[in-house]
Amino acid sequence: MTVLTLTDNASDFARELLSGGAVPEEGEDAAGHIAVATVHDIDYILTWNFPHIANTVTIPAIAEVCEQQGYSSPITTTPSQLKEVPLTLEDEVMKELHQIRAQIASEHDNDHQKLNAFYQGLRFPGFSYGIPGRTFQTEEELDRHIEESNREFERQEGS
Repeated sequence: MTVLTLTDNASDFARELLSGGAVPEEGEDAAGHIAVATVHDIDYILTWNFPHIANTVTIPAIAEVCEQQGYSSPITTTPSQLKEVPLTLEDEVMKELHQIRAQIASEHDNDHQKLNAFYQGLRFPGFSYGIPGRTFQTEEELDRHIEESNREFERQEGS
């Protein structure tokens, strides 16, 4: 697995996604994720982010901006949708992810502070654990909030 970086092309493309209305203004982090995946020619974006990425409004809008800018649009899916892929693929992807995380941890002497600094350094400029109007002390708190918000969004969409 390769760690992808936010290049100038990706930054420019993220701004295009926002200014073109493909991603809502409050989805700046999401636009960055989409842009990095797109510019690096990644096939899939796996996300639970329904408000900014994985919904019937943004997916075609993102594809349109990709086409206008000369990029191939990644396929956007959720983990539950990906389960339709044979389990061996999902198992292999998760196995590789765990191996890479273990390697990174080993390279940083399994030191929690060094690991946090390393992962924080991978974030694009201006990243914080937060969403508009809310901040969180840890990434885990933010993840829990996002999962709860996405479950609520799914309940509302299902009604």
